[in-house]
Amino acid sequence: MKSPASIRQLGQSALRVGPIAYGLWRFVGNDVKAARARVEAALDAGLTWSPLAGGRLADDSAGGHTDAGARLNRVTGELDRIAKRDGTARVAVALAFVMRHPSRPIPIVGTQNIERLAALCDAMRVQLSRADWYAIVVASNGKPLP
Repeated sequence: MKSPASIRQLGQSALRVGPIAYGLWRFVGNDVKAARARVEAALDAGLTWSPLAGGRLADDSAGGHTDAGARLNRVTGELDRIAKRDGTARVAVALAFVMRHPSRPIPIVGTQNIERLAALCDAMRVQLSRADWYAIVVASNGKPLP
């Protein structure tokens, strides 16, 4: 490859909190200055993909007994707690989580399910507090941030 990889869209979801909680440059190489510039360009574009983690946050099936399954169960449990409190769908809370980031990302959803698209519209009315947002991050990490 003649040029470094370029980032135009960040993948962010309640299951992928690294870019949100830690800054993506930690994950894209040793040249922190160049990586940070690529991340900032992606944030400037404002687009983020897969806010429902490829549909896993929309699915009602349990995550299973693997580490990834336990993580999925923790995250969907927290999303469901907030959704029940606010009278909305889990997918709306998952989308609101991504949109709550200070960079104000524009999420790109790939669903073609009409009911899910309608439920996602509720994300605009979900009011996540900082405590709610942090609780989702902790659920995803399995532990509090350092």
